[in-house]
Amino acid sequence: MALELDALKASGIVQTKRLAQLGVLSVINKPGLAGTVLGVLARQDINVHFVVETIDHDKRSHFVLCVDETNLEAALLAITSIQDRLEGEKIIHRRQVALVSVFGPHFRDVPGAACLTCASISAAGAEILAISTSFSSVTCLIEEEARERVIKSLREVFNLPESAVTTAVDGLSKRGKS
Repeated sequence: MALELDALKASGIVQTKRLAQLGVLSVINKPGLAGTVLGVLARQDINVHFVVETIDHDKRSHFVLCVDETNLEAALLAITSIQDRLEGEKIIHRRQVALVSVFGPHFRDVPGAACLTCASISAAGAEILAISTSFSSVTCLIEEEARERVIKSLREVFNLPESAVTTAVDGLSKRGKS
């Protein structure tokens, strides 16, 4: 089956710059994990920009999130303070990451939106560190150094003008150059 690019009309791209990735890996999965991790960050007034959790075949949870890079140290301290309760094997972090989200109407209903987004990121020579989708968007976590190449590739694949790129700043999306 060939993907029909015409069926995939993207409305735009949102980029979120200057983030840090945190991961709580191989945690014994039990109810309340997400609430516990997100709660300790919220109590420190740390906003979470991205969350992905998955459970592996050994029923261990891997929880990955992004915070503003300026909040990385405080977030690490907060999560480390509950590490014993989490019973996780490892807490990881990575600086200088970014989120790129392609959004459009009915992305959930049209096969290929995630495929084209990921293929475009690959064509830009970037590694996808995590993926999340919603009813109208595909969001990928990438290294900051690849962000401009990825935005260019996504614009080309989805035939979007530069004005379709917005930047999330202080919780708002603002139109402007990538």
